[in-house]
Amino acid sequence: MFHRLFYVALGGVTVLVVKGLAGGRKPVVKTVYKGIARVNRGFENLALSGDGQTAYAILQSPMGDPDEKKFAFTQISRDRIDLYLVDLESKTAKKINIAALNAVAGGAFWWAGNDRLVYKTVPANYRKYPDAPAAPRGPIVQENMGKAAAARTYQDLIKSPYDEDLFDYMATAQLVLNEGGMEKPIGKTAIYTGVRVSPDKNFLLVETVNRPFSYLVPVFDFPETVSVIDMNGKLVRTIATNPSSEGQPIGFDDAVTYPRNFNWRDDEPGTVVYVQALDKGLGRSKSDFRDAVYAVKMNDSSNRQMTKRVQIG
Repeated sequence: MFHRLFYVALGGVTVLVVKGLAGGRKPVVKTVYKGIARVNRGFENLALSGDGQTAYAILQSPMGDPDEKKFAFTQISRDRIDLYLVDLESKTAKKINIAALNAVAGGAFWWAGNDRLVYKTVPANYRKYPDAPAAPRGPIVQENMGKAAAARTYQDLIKSPYDEDLFDYMATAQLVLNEGGMEKPIGKTAIYTGVRVSPDKNFLLVETVNRPFSYLVPVFDFPETVSVIDMNGKLVRTIATNPSSEGQPIGFDDAVTYPRNFNWRDDEPGTVVYVQALDKGLGRSKSDFRDAVYAVKMNDSSNRQMTKRVQIG
């Protein structure tokens, strides 16, 4: 239904990069620019409600609802990102958000039922854009804690306290539940790098960034907390609190030693599963088992349960 346009009008280029931070490129409108697509096959003249004149949409991340009767996409304008809902029968699009979306770290929206969407927004009455200091606040100190470790090279990493402040400003978001066109905030503002809706649509599995921000790895390797909240933002359970990936194994068959690959079990209403290495993350080491798969049930107050040990080779 969608294909990429290879030639872009100059007006569409104005939303591109202002600065690279935390291993990513962050445009003014708070999104990672992934290209331009247009609606095809019967949707060539799709008008976006508001001006009624837009035939081609600068959009990304189209995602259909569970009933396959509608799909949503984000529309990029010069100063904000909006969320549109397209009815497949009438071939019309309607903007459903009030607050502008924030897509700096990870995805921007997720379906939580046929008529419910969860998305990240720019917080209301948020602090002003941080001013760059006229002079450095002081020396930038990095310590070697006495452990030798291999490290990859990344571009656009955080390099100063001002970069930290700027990244915090750009990436902080407020989760919102949109049900029937009404917006309701979910929980507190945070830097969300992952949001997943449970199969029963009652919980959210969220990954949020913690300080201190790393100067050596990008945002998805920063310290994080993985937790489950309900649709009102109440904490149900903390699944893991992971450190930065600095100093973790980086070989081709290696893995981090802390819990990873968090997701919901599709065949149960509210069970989180994740993986953790049993071989210290060293893929070339001798070990009877490489990984353990754990499950945590939301309706069970007991601790995690190991469901499987993975043996490779």
